[in-house]
Amino acid sequence: MPPSRGNRAWVRGAQRGTALRSRVKPRQNSESSSSSAPVSTATESAREDLPKVARFEIGQERNLKTGGNNNNNRSRKPSSSCRTNRTKSQSQNPSSSVAELREKVATTTARLGETLKHAAEVARKTRHPLASMVIVALDDFHEQQVALRQLNEAFIPEPHEVREDQAVIIQPKVAEADQDAFVNNLLLAVDMETTSVVKIYRDKKKDFLVIRFTSKLLVHAFLRRFRERNLFKLLGGARLTRDMNTEELDKYWMAVEQVAALNRTLSGDRSFYVDLVTLEVRQKSDAVEEKSPAKPIAKKSLQDTVSCDPSEYANCEEVKIGRPKSEGNYYDDGREINILRTEDAEAKRLQKERLGDDTLFVNVQKRVAIERIPNPSETFDAMLLLFKEQRLWLNSVREICYNCHFVCHVDHLVRMAVTPAMEAGHSWKMQATKLGKVIFLKTESATLRVTTEKNQECSFKDAMTTSRHKRPGLAHRMISTRVVQMPVTPLDLLVFADEDCVAEEKRDGGDAFVLLKVRPQDEPFTPDFYRSTAPLWYFRALFSGIEKIVVGLRNEDNRIYDVTTLDREDLLKNAVGWNPSVCIHFLGNVLATLKSTLDSVPDLKTFVIEKKKGASEVRIEREAEARRFLPPPFVGAVLKMKP
Repeated sequence: MPPSRGNRAWVRGAQRGTALRSRVKPRQNSESSSSSAPVSTATESAREDLPKVARFEIGQERNLKTGGNNNNNRSRKPSSSCRTNRTKSQSQNPSSSVAELREKVATTTARLGETLKHAAEVARKTRHPLASMVIVALDDFHEQQVALRQLNEAFIPEPHEVREDQAVIIQPKVAEADQDAFVNNLLLAVDMETTSVVKIYRDKKKDFLVIRFTSKLLVHAFLRRFRERNLFKLLGGARLTRDMNTEELDKYWMAVEQVAALNRTLSGDRSFYVDLVTLEVRQKSDAVEEKSPAKPIAKKSLQDTVSCDPSEYANCEEVKIGRPKSEGNYYDDGREINILRTEDAEAKRLQKERLGDDTLFVNVQKRVAIERIPNPSETFDAMLLLFKEQRLWLNSVREICYNCHFVCHVDHLVRMAVTPAMEAGHSWKMQATKLGKVIFLKTESATLRVTTEKNQECSFKDAMTTSRHKRPGLAHRMISTRVVQMPVTPLDLLVFADEDCVAEEKRDGGDAFVLLKVRPQDEPFTPDFYRSTAPLWYFRALFSGIEKIVVGLRNEDNRIYDVTTLDREDLLKNAVGWNPSVCIHFLGNVLATLKSTLDSVPDLKTFVIEKKKGASEVRIEREAEARRFLPPPFVGAVLKMKP
């Protein structure tokens, strides 16, 4: 009797159950090959009843497990192509072969995981008997991944990640038992204490020696000193960060070469290093020096003070500065010098020749463009760059700067010199640095402060002077360089100055500079003028060798109809509350103290000279931020000079 429809369904379900039990229990490998054939037949018949997506996923799973080949005998026997590939892999570098195999395993594992995950999602939506088998396979896959991670951790007990306070030595040629003595020898070679190292160990692959320091600053010093002393052959290289690529390594080694050049050319200075985070060249300050705790105390010794009380210099001998030597050249081509046609003419004569009749005037209320107003900081940088182009053939920085001890702008020097003559509210702040036995002085703020008085003086200069090409006075800048010899101390100063104009007449074979100033017409020279303004005018003319000052008299409408001429020595006849000899003694004391302080430190260390409001002394101390103010092209050219 043929089986009924229900019996046929029961038989087919029993066969499927047998196949399911054989798939769920894969460890029963002792079964004969005859029993595996019905299971395979049942599985194939079951696959016909699954949806197309499920059949595809299960087939893909089977291909992944069998290596993509249904013939078991062929899968066990490697082909000739497989033997050829294995020969090629053996000839390659072992490290590269391992990397390729790891990448291949990671790719196939990820693909297998995605396949099982997608198959499990499809199986959960169907009520097929094979759905539980797919879910069990996914669970086994997850357990396998967990076991592999645990196995990896068992073989790698201490995974390593490079930190900022660690230096890593690549493939050291030293046994692990001798690594402590090896590190001690490295520290001894760079003059570092063994207490600066916290821990020494090998990383996960046993090919890197890791040295953990107490601070990342010590890592900087460790690498910097090895590069300075050319000891990297002891290390065999150094790894900085965990994911250092080729471009970052190139940038690092370029920075290392720059650091080596700076530390080699600067006399006694070994403060430059490569920042491990930004890969930029930095300079280490004294605050992070790691040699000994006495370093901050030594830093305090670099501070000094100079009294600015006029009573302390009242008993000094009377001194004066002679005419400055015109050792320098003009910052122009000799054809664009601004000329004032008459140097010592009376007011009426100047008014007649320059302004014509009484209806003509000079409007000093007109706003002058800020780029046409001389800026002392820009003049200072421009002259140093000019020296770089024209005087770098000389043997030393002293010769480039006309054998002077100091270089500064005349406005900065005047502001320092008049301190004893001014009230307690007078203040200033300068920066100083030494390069090649020459000290450079510059104001801290490079921003030009344009006052009403400064604007009026520029308008007066533009109207009163013309160049030899008949251009207005502000159309061309004229900068002079003068050597001032201090009478108190044996110091020579190279002074840059933005000059207003020169007289048509010559003086001792050189040009006679003239200052152009503006004063109110009603009360031009009051006692307050001789107390607060006359010292500024006097020392400005003194340091530039100027003897005549042409003053424009401004009325209430900010227009000049009349001018007058003053001799420099006329400012001393009615001087109120100040003595030029006291100011010169004070300036010489400040410069001598500054020179003695900077002579004891390496080059390019920035110091601050400051006179605060209400203070009775000038402080000289090391700048905390260590900012540099010299033009980098000038510094680089000087450092490349042969010693």
